[in-house]
Amino acid sequence: LSVDSGPLVDWSSARTRLLAAGGFRMKAKEFNQKYPVGSVFIYQPNPVLRGGKVVSTVDLARDCRDVSVVEINQEPYFANIKSLIPAG
Repeated sequence: LSVDSGPLVDWSSARTRLLAAGGFRMKAKEFNQKYPVGSVFIYQPNPVLRGGKVVSTVDLARDCRDVSVVEINQEPYFANIKSLIPAG
């Protein structure tokens, strides 16, 4: 554990290691618990490009084969939850 700069962080948990390696993804159940239907997001399908549309969810998120998707109120009408950034 290092306390040189910033808060004390315990990197020993498997979930934290997966998150640091970019391998952890939020499942639909966790997304639905955290964000109720009607929550507002910025839809950003490409993380390299800045900006995006302001959208809101219209249904619960669902797990598909490799991704979790949620219905939104604008095109493309279904979005990968990784493409949604909470607005606010």
